[in-house]
Amino acid sequence: MIAEKERRERARAAFHEYRSKMPEDKQRATDYDAWDLWTPSDDETDPWMKYTPENPAFKAMEADIDKRHAAQVRARQTAHRKREEGNDAFRAGQFAEALKCYELGL
Repeated sequence: MIAEKERRERARAAFHEYRSKMPEDKQRATDYDAWDLWTPSDDETDPWMKYTPENPAFKAMEADIDKRHAAQVRARQTAHRKREEGNDAFRAGQFAEALKCYELGL
């Protein structure tokens, strides 16, 4: 990783040297020759980019996301169900039961 960082720094230095030798009026215009000295952003060489769908760590993260999502869906369904039960109990005049259902839905 250190070698990659040094390579990028050398490329940036070469780019700045190239830009400093240009006349002032050309520095402001689009000069496509400078594109040859462009280096990829740090994001493209980010260590996280190694996590592809075939990677076991990626699969573990994906499984964790699916598990958390399923838990959120279950909690949302339970809350809705308990709210409906509480509404039914409230309409029937069973206020203590309604309160218990509402609390379970939270």
